[in-house]
Amino acid sequence: MLATLFLATALTPQAPQGVVINEFAYDDTGTDDYEFVEIYNSGPNVVDISGWILWGEEGDSGGAPNGSLTIGPGAVLAPGQFWLIGDATNFPQANQPLGTVLRLENGPDGLRLTDPAGVYQDGVVWEYAAWTAPVPTWLEGDGIGGDIQLHENPGNFNSVSRAIDGMDTDSNGCDFISAPWTPGTFNVTGYTTLLPYTNDFDDPVGSTVDADFTFSFITGTTQDPAAVLTAIIGGVPQPTQSFPPSPQGGNISTWHDPTGGGDANWLKSFPIADYAMEAYVYLTGPNPNFAATDGEHWVMGVRGSSDSFGEPANVGNYHAAVACTTNESGHTGIAWVCNRHQTTADLYLVDYNDGGGDFVVLAGPIAIQPGVNDGWQRLRLCVQGTDLVANFGGTLGCDDGQRFTASNVSYCASGAYFTYRECVTNNNDMLPLMLDALTVTECTAAAVTPFGTGSPTSVGIPVIGSMGLPTLGNPAFAVTGSNLVPGSNPFCGLVAQLGGPLPGIQIPGAQPGAFQYVNPSVALVAFANASGTAAFPLAMPCVTEFAGIEITTQIIDFDLALPNAIPIGTTNALTLQLGF
Repeated sequence: MLATLFLATALTPQAPQGVVINEFAYDDTGTDDYEFVEIYNSGPNVVDISGWILWGEEGDSGGAPNGSLTIGPGAVLAPGQFWLIGDATNFPQANQPLGTVLRLENGPDGLRLTDPAGVYQDGVVWEYAAWTAPVPTWLEGDGIGGDIQLHENPGNFNSVSRAIDGMDTDSNGCDFISAPWTPGTFNVTGYTTLLPYTNDFDDPVGSTVDADFTFSFITGTTQDPAAVLTAIIGGVPQPTQSFPPSPQGGNISTWHDPTGGGDANWLKSFPIADYAMEAYVYLTGPNPNFAATDGEHWVMGVRGSSDSFGEPANVGNYHAAVACTTNESGHTGIAWVCNRHQTTADLYLVDYNDGGGDFVVLAGPIAIQPGVNDGWQRLRLCVQGTDLVANFGGTLGCDDGQRFTASNVSYCASGAYFTYRECVTNNNDMLPLMLDALTVTECTAAAVTPFGTGSPTSVGIPVIGSMGLPTLGNPAFAVTGSNLVPGSNPFCGLVAQLGGPLPGIQIPGAQPGAFQYVNPSVALVAFANASGTAAFPLAMPCVTEFAGIEITTQIIDFDLALPNAIPIGTTNALTLQLGF
């Protein structure tokens, strides 16, 4: 997490004076009375933005100009302050009314912020996949590709927000996500779901994850796998489908809008870059009940975001195979992607980078074949820096199964999300994205770090080390000791605690310099061999949410030849960071 925050800080601000468009909403329900623009000073200096201008950008070729708005007098922003422009009725905290001259239209449009002299400060475009007007000279990256609708649901108001307040990499697709709205205050206040996030979906049928996810239409819903509801037409539930339980057992979760169309869910967690996500996912082969131009498409992604409808990018030439899709995908980041048709069902590993059409297929198509690799399968993503490890099949929590790696993948401190989009003739033929045993956490590298100093026995200072790295799922990991008293006269012990080391406390009764670095919650005893070595096995479990946990260890070597009341020599401490 600290590395992510450091990188985010290093990347900001790119706006000339550190003043950015930090959050906005443009596509609300019915009357446009919930639209707003939030401006934020992410720089180190006080900035007077009085007289600055927000310009509307029209993305439809031949469309009418979208007007402009001049920021009023008194808009002096100290570092970390906001200027909110919005309807006074719904935003009583607004500093200035939005009015009707500047239009934030549905469809491809944008905003550009300049100072009074016309110097560009910041800009953002949305639905850029449908842009037909000339490309703005100031375009940042590929813009925001898809349509992010504002849904006026109490507790589920969403907006288009910078993933991290003020973060400006000059790429709209990297910087902005769909998230809980926070007009006039920090976007981080909307991130109420903590990592690691785990969910076995064993709550009662009908329970939802709306407290954990922002969603566009329908949030993840707990279902009995033996009776998954696939459609509600005209208010009448349609026949259900029956599926086996996942390896975790109990209930599962479905992620789609059963009435048809698309759907998206975005985890309400603080955006990071180094994600681990895994779950059991139900996979099936081709659907012979589909029409020839039917299809469905789902995505489970990290380090990114999506549009509200989960519109597919053209992975696997999907657009040519279905009748009703558009080219307005808003997917970004790294993702597992599934396309399902009448005669094919394929899984892909995709780097969507910051959006646009220049995605990279890292693996696939992986054909889903009945009786071979269908049914409940573990899918896992682990991204660290610009490296990726992904797994299909294998053991939950372990780096096994069919393994895929990639380097130089795109890097954004962004979100985790799920989408589903159908194009089917009969809604009863839909197969929702179905998950169980979901974990989203930080993908942390396994590491061993020494700390402090040791104190001698009659044969010298004992040495602590490790056999391999504390990688989750490593059954052979052990802490080792050397330069111990042979036979351990009478024994040596390993003490361990959760967390980092103590600063070093003199052990009463022991020789000076025998420092305690561990307040032990676990103690293991061993006898050194004739060469003065010993090993303390610490098999690492396959538990993804353990990633990032620190365990501090220290060896205490008893030596009756020492004259002290407590005759021990000590090693320094060794901190184990559990990781992938």
